[in-house]
Amino acid sequence: MAWARDEIAGRIAADIPDGWVVNIGVGIPTLVPEFIPSEREVLFQSENGILGMVALGPDGSPDPEMIDAGKRPIAIRPGGSFFESSLSFSMIRGGHIDLGIVGALQISRAGDIANWRTDEKMIGGIGGAADVCSGVRNLWVAMLHTTDTGESKLMMECGYPLTAIGVVDRVYSDLAILERDGVTWHVIATAPDVDLAEVRRATGFPIESGDEQ
Repeated sequence: MAWARDEIAGRIAADIPDGWVVNIGVGIPTLVPEFIPSEREVLFQSENGILGMVALGPDGSPDPEMIDAGKRPIAIRPGGSFFESSLSFSMIRGGHIDLGIVGALQISRAGDIANWRTDEKMIGGIGGAADVCSGVRNLWVAMLHTTDTGESKLMMECGYPLTAIGVVDRVYSDLAILERDGVTWHVIATAPDVDLAEVRRATGFPIESGDEQ
């Protein structure tokens, strides 16, 4: 059985080391703070100028002036701070963020990432993802493994415009967790009842088995 979106977020949260500063993008990444217990020391940063944001609890009342980059209501931990966007991007571009967690439309074997496209169905922009993908120390991608029509989003080369080149360290999909070493990808975990053969069929480049399945 494939992992649901919240299960993907939970796997990511469990793998984040304490003490890291983490930027989260829109989509599945916005769910990650919900799986970080209050006793853990993980600082979440949002590119609209927040450091120390936490998930709004189920009993929390949304503050319309406190939202993340994905326009979701959030709360702030004691000691958290707010600042202008230029300072936020200085933190990102300056290499001060330990981890970026983003979504993607396509990932290549070489670790390239495409998170936007221009066609008749979607006309959008790259947003702040280019800065995040190029500026953070580690980049993890949270995504579904295939499109709605069953085509792999992990391919030899991206077909959409690139957001950044050779930057993806890990992919957390609904089928598996994959880690990159150059152009070699290792499967380090698979979803329940998903075997390596299924992951290989859903992936557009060769992958190798890891220690955990």
